[in-house]
Formats: sequence, C-alpha cells, structure tokens
Amino acid sequence: MDDSSDHDQDFSDDVGNPNGDSSDHNQDHSNDVGNPGGSPNDENVTPPPELEDIERICCIGGGRVGVLTMMVLAHYWHDKHFVVLDKDVERINDMNGINAANERVMPFSEPDMDLYLNEGIDRGNLHFSSNIDHELDLCQMVFIAVDIPLKMKPKVLKNDLDINNFEDAIKSILQSIDRIPG
Repeated sequence: MDDSSDHDQDFSDDVGNPNGDSSDHNQDHSNDVGNPGGSPNDENVTPPPELEDIERICCIGGGRVGVLTMMVLAHYWHDKHFVVLDKDVERINDMNGINAANERVMPFSEPDMDLYLNEGIDRGNLHFSSNIDHELDLCQMVFIAVDIPLKMKPKVLKNDLDINNFEDAIKSILQSIDRIPG
C-alpha cells in the first residue's frame, strides 16, 4: 500500500494556522490583544514611533553591556544618535577623553572596541553623558543596562538582587516622561 500521496501535500498556506485554512492570513488584526497601537476605542493611546522615525537612543548604564551595545549600534546605524548615560562622572569623562591624558578610555578591555569608540565619537553619532535627566528628555528610546549586584546575606543560603540601580533608572525615565509636554 502506497501512502506517499499523504506526504506530498503542500502545507505552505497552513503556516501559523492550526485549522489548515488560509482564510485568516489577510485579515486585519489591529484590535487583537497585545497590539502596541491599541484599539480604535483607545483615543488617548499614541502608537509607538516607527524605528525609522527614532533619531536618538539612550542607554542608562555605562558598564560593559550598555557601552558595547551602544557602540555596536552606532557602528551599524550612522543615521541614529546613541548616548550612554551613567552617574559616574569620571567613567563618562574617560570615555569622552576628558582626563589627564586627553585619551578616550573604556572602563573595561574588549578587543577592537576602542576603534568603535573612536569611530562613533568622531562620526558624531555616539556620546557619553552623566547629565541623565537632560539626555532622557531628548531621547526617543531607552535601554537599561545598569549593574544589578547580589546583596550578600551572612549566614543565609539565599541571596537577593540589589535592584536599587534599576529602580533609579526607572524613576529617571518616569520623571522624564512627566516633563514631556502634552
């Protein structure tokens, strides 16, 4: 008995549709739950901007994750402006080259990243700032990459995360949102 005909069916129209019909593929899903633009009944909801419309992106946290993320993004997206924010003024000054040696210095060692650092700053689409409130007022997208250390508890087997830096970042963002007119 040859049942190969069952295995030769074309399922290309069935992708993502458990019922096997393709009638749902072109339907409008704007009212679906989770739609970032909201539903037509949400008159006060402003949809998020399209990526093409975002010009300035900030990252709160000038450690390895935040700095490397912004440097790589600046390397590939020359038409966007990337800002690394950190409350450690000395760290920010070192990356900007405002130090005794007048050299840009990263707070960690990473192969070839000094090239990305200099390239981004020289091109003008990457900079570092400790003026967090001012920069948050100007940016359109925010990454959070702050340190979240462990709180060591003596004589206890379980440690907790110290989320104070994360909470401070969220508070700064919320205060910035409150300053936006409208």
